[in-house]
Amino acid sequence: MPEKHFIVKIVCRNGEYEHSSVKLVASDTEANASQTALLNECRDGGVYDLGGEFFYQVKSCQQLPPEDAEILLRYL
Repeated sequence: MPEKHFIVKIVCRNGEYEHSSVKLVASDTEANASQTALLNECRDGGVYDLGGEFFYQVKSCQQLPPEDAEILLRYL
């Protein structure tokens, strides 16, 4: 079975400050893609980082068609 690719949008909050990031993740399932993206965004390997100072959340996770993933992988 070919590997699937997902676009995962992550939101990080630190008090009033909010930061968003987008990750391209290869995974077998949407749940695993979301978890991988979260763990890669966090510095301490968890959802709360630096003693709870930062909070990370998956905003969305969308599977890409193979042809779109191929194009993104070529440029990222």
